[in-house]
Amino acid sequence: MSRSKEQEACDEIEKYLIKQNRPYSATDIFLNLHSAFGKTLIQKSLDFLVSEKKLIEKVYGKQKVYVYNQALLPQVNKEELVELDRKISEASVVLEGHREKVKSATASINQLNQTISIQEARTKLQLLSKQENELSAKLTRLTSSSDSISPEKSAQIKQSYLSNVTAWRKRKRMATDLLEMILESWPKSKRELLDEIGLETDEDCGLSISNFVV
Repeated sequence: MSRSKEQEACDEIEKYLIKQNRPYSATDIFLNLHSAFGKTLIQKSLDFLVSEKKLIEKVYGKQKVYVYNQALLPQVNKEELVELDRKISEASVVLEGHREKVKSATASINQLNQTISIQEARTKLQLLSKQENELSAKLTRLTSSSDSISPEKSAQIKQSYLSNVTAWRKRKRMATDLLEMILESWPKSKRELLDEIGLETDEDCGLSISNFVV
């Protein structure tokens, strides 16, 4: 077979099967080489490589698979195999260490995602500080001599309040009794009497003396 497209196909197929070192069908090779060569050329090249004893052809029912002739591969001695096993073991230990680091980093990231950001913490701190200052100022005003109420003054205010509520109750009772006397000879309703004399009750004003009793 001259140096041509056919030879190029043979070279690419041979290199591919040496690298992969596992069996493939003609269709698999066609697809794995990304259709660089037509199916007919692929099959023709495979047949040629088999005839050159570079490939081994195996038949499974109606399907044929091709694998590189293992006898042509470099032989690895026992010492080299031991060395490869050692390197694999070392690489496995390193890989496990990296996995643990990734696991730890992932856990840290998840924890950070569950906490508030620095900006959010700063904003919240400023708000709490403002509220603390406002409460502190309010407490200062309440406890200052100018705003505070002495026990004597508080007792005086309470006594005055109670006296006013008592007077309210008495006047309400007097007004109610007087109103009932008038109603005895009034031919219309109580509401019409109140409207006639222009009198508003506590209820009309939305007040109830019970709300003011201490």
